[in-house]
Amino acid sequence: MALEWHIEDILLLLELLVLGNFLADTNWVSNKITSVAGNYLPLAGGTMTGSIIMSNNITIQSKDSSGNSKRLIGKGSDNVTYIGDSDGHTFLYSDAADISHIRNVTSYRIWDAFNLTSPLLYASGTAATPTTVYNRNLGVNGSQWTFLSATNAATTSIYAPTAAGTSGQVLTSTGGVPTWSNISSVGDSRYVLKSGDTMTGSLRLNGGWLAFSNNDWTNEGGVYKEVEGSLKVWRVSTDAENKPSAYGSVLQINSRSGHWNTQLWIDQTNTAENNGKLRYRSTKTYSSVEWNNWTVLATEDYVNSKAAGYLPLTGGTLTGQLIINAASNSLIINNTSSGGNESFIKVKLNGTDKAAIGFLSGSGSYIHNYESSKYCL
Repeated sequence: MALEWHIEDILLLLELLVLGNFLADTNWVSNKITSVAGNYLPLAGGTMTGSIIMSNNITIQSKDSSGNSKRLIGKGSDNVTYIGDSDGHTFLYSDAADISHIRNVTSYRIWDAFNLTSPLLYASGTAATPTTVYNRNLGVNGSQWTFLSATNAATTSIYAPTAAGTSGQVLTSTGGVPTWSNISSVGDSRYVLKSGDTMTGSLRLNGGWLAFSNNDWTNEGGVYKEVEGSLKVWRVSTDAENKPSAYGSVLQINSRSGHWNTQLWIDQTNTAENNGKLRYRSTKTYSSVEWNNWTVLATEDYVNSKAAGYLPLTGGTLTGQLIINAASNSLIINNTSSGGNESFIKVKLNGTDKAAIGFLSGSGSYIHNYESSKYCL
């Protein structure tokens, strides 16, 4: 009877023979593993002496706490090196040295909150288009100060006051550090000095007053001839000497340099409806600084006070003797009535008519005697 061998039987027989030899000689297996162990990294850890080279788009991964595999590092098919994963935090550990970024073989320090405690946040910059800022120098009173500016402008200098000013002061400078100066001492055409200056335009007071001070009147002084026209109101104190009246206001003017001054004195009284007198005086000559005596102007109050001593032009009674001294036409009587036909002078004695001298139309000149009732033509 012939013996038939199939391939499966042959393979099984070989396996039994190998297993038998393996079980019979364990030293042989151990020797084989030891001979190749130096070429492999144990699963429990060890030291790799060469580089780990992975194909493109293959990454080193680790599992998160949920067992999900997450990328640690790898190079994508776009040749970009990717570190970390998008759904987990990344912590980068180093020693005390700053971390550098090598860009095209050039090393650049990476700034963080340790080495840049106050980073610049420029309002006009964006993440995609950062704003470039420049170191600029500003000179203040001769000292240079550096600041950052988005404008690449030239260095400039300013001068600031070295101390605070007070009311009524302005900053003045001739090119150096400015100082505070009183407006009254500034030679600026935009301002009028408090003392000794000329205004080239008009002075308008919108509801205000033209006020004077340090202006006490004296009877002898006050003459001012230095300008072509001036005006001043004097203050009359109660103890001023040689006043023309107890109280008054004084206005002084001149209208030509080096010539006369004139003062106008206006009485002030405490009596109702009595305005007192109005007086004026001028310097004795155009070149003099001495005053003439006061002259009283004929005010209404003054005329009324003197009216009893004068004969009114509208008619009245003369209580004294009338003497007319004239070379001719000493006394002229003119009857201006349109229908009048007679003009005469009447003579009375103790109020009684005694005589008349006149002219009567149609009769001519006459003398009339009232006691005899006769006419003499």
